[in-house]
Amino acid sequence: MWSRRRRRQALADRHARRPDTGGATLSPAALGHAPAAPRVRRTAGWRQGLGLSRLKRHPSRVAGAATAAVAALLGLHLAWSDRWVVHGAVVRGNQRVPAETIYAVSGLDAGRVFAVDLAAAVRRIETLEDVRRAEVGVAMPDRAWIRVEETAAVLRWDIPGARLGIDENGRAIPLDGVDASLVHVRDESSRIRAPGDRLPPALIAAAQAFGGRFGPLGYRSDAGFVIQTAEGWPVWLGVDAGSLDQQAATLDALRQKLAGSGQTVEVVDLRFPRGPYYRLKEATP
Repeated sequence: MWSRRRRRQALADRHARRPDTGGATLSPAALGHAPAAPRVRRTAGWRQGLGLSRLKRHPSRVAGAATAAVAALLGLHLAWSDRWVVHGAVVRGNQRVPAETIYAVSGLDAGRVFAVDLAAAVRRIETLEDVRRAEVGVAMPDRAWIRVEETAAVLRWDIPGARLGIDENGRAIPLDGVDASLVHVRDESSRIRAPGDRLPPALIAAAQAFGGRFGPLGYRSDAGFVIQTAEGWPVWLGVDAGSLDQQAATLDALRQKLAGSGQTVEVVDLRFPRGPYYRLKEATP
């Protein structure tokens, strides 16, 4: 163990061996140490130099990039090529409305096949009065197809010189052929004059009700719907079928009352069920 005196002597000897720097900081070289190598900073460009090797390690990225490029080129081709523009349509189901009219109204002409608003085309076609519903589609590369269902007749309505139908919207339409299931009305007062004229819904409902009960009808502006009995009696029914059952019962009772009487009825007025009226023909002398 060192004594206190010996320790002080050792510290003094160590201090004496240090070089005198005059208060300046010595470099590692001056102290006998090798200088440290400068630190190199790696930049982004240095890392990008290895891009090829990184792509080799990730082939799915290469395939994805190639697919995206092809899709972009295809999109440009579809967007600008005239090959994918609608230049016509096949129209089916139309009988009264010309195909040209339907196509023109649809707004499909010159539209891009991949950008056509089919729902809007359907709405435009269904604005046509003779069209009940429509379907629209496209056919590659430059055609469209249209299928329509036209309104149908619910009444047969004969006018002088023409046979018409009345569709579900009350509109008079041309009628080809004879449909025995339709109620037949003979217009004696020109209530309908030409295709396109309309009947109110209440009148259509009355015609269907009266015709379903009594058979073929006539129509007169002063009497409404008119029937002819087996006895040859004209019966005025009016235009309101709300009391149809009562009218039919009144007519049956009258026929039973006059059966075998030899009397001839000139007219039976059932337009007002609470006050039915009939008039007999005067006997000829």
